[in-house]
Amino acid sequence: MEIKESYNMSRLIRRKLMRDFSIKEIFDFKAFCKYHESTPNENMRSLYNMGDVRGRWAERVLQDLIGDKGKTSKSNQNAHGYDIEIDGNKWEVKTTSSIQAKNSKHGTAYLQIGGLKNKRGKCYGIIFLDLVNYKMFCIKHDDFFYNGEIQLIPQGEDLSFRWFVDYDEYKTLKKVKRNLLEDGTYKLRCKNLSINTKAIKKYESRN
Repeated sequence: MEIKESYNMSRLIRRKLMRDFSIKEIFDFKAFCKYHESTPNENMRSLYNMGDVRGRWAERVLQDLIGDKGKTSKSNQNAHGYDIEIDGNKWEVKTTSSIQAKNSKHGTAYLQIGGLKNKRGKCYGIIFLDLVNYKMFCIKHDDFFYNGEIQLIPQGEDLSFRWFVDYDEYKTLKKVKRNLLEDGTYKLRCKNLSINTKAIKKYESRN
C-alpha cells in the first residue's frame, strides 16, 4: 500500500487550505454563517445541524479553497463518482456530522460514511471530513478500496466505512471477568471499528 504517498497528498491538500486556519475554523458554525453572509441565529443553526446541508456546503468550501478553478460545477456533485478536482485529480468528498450509537452502554459510538460502492474506480481518492471533531483525511483510491487494513461494511446494496468517534482504537469493554481474554487483556469494544480507527488515523491531514 502506498500509505506514504497518500500521506504526502494529505499534507499537500492541507497546505493548499488556508494554512493559518484550523479545520475547525474553516468548517464550524461561525464559518458557515460568514459564508452565507448571515448573522448567527436559530434558523442558521438549524440549517447547519442538517447533515446534508452542512455536507454540501463543506464540498463547496473545499472547491472554492483548493479545487481547480472552472473544472467542477455544482451539478457534478454526487453525479460522476467525484466532487472536485485538485491539480487535475478527481476527488470524492465525504462528510459526517452525526454520531451513531451515541448512547451505547458499551461506549461504541462511531462515525459513518456511506454511499461508497459506486465510487470504486471513479476517483483518484477520497477526502473524509469529520465535522464532529473537525478532522480531515485524504486517502488515495487504492489505499482505501484495496487496503487489507480497512473494513468496509455492507449496508443494503451499498458499502459504508465506520470508525470510533473518540479515535481510541485500543479502548476496551468494561474490565470485568466476562470480557477478560486468555492473554490477560480485555476485549476491544468492536474489532472492526478498532481496525478502521487505527487505519484512518494514518491519513489525517493535520494542521
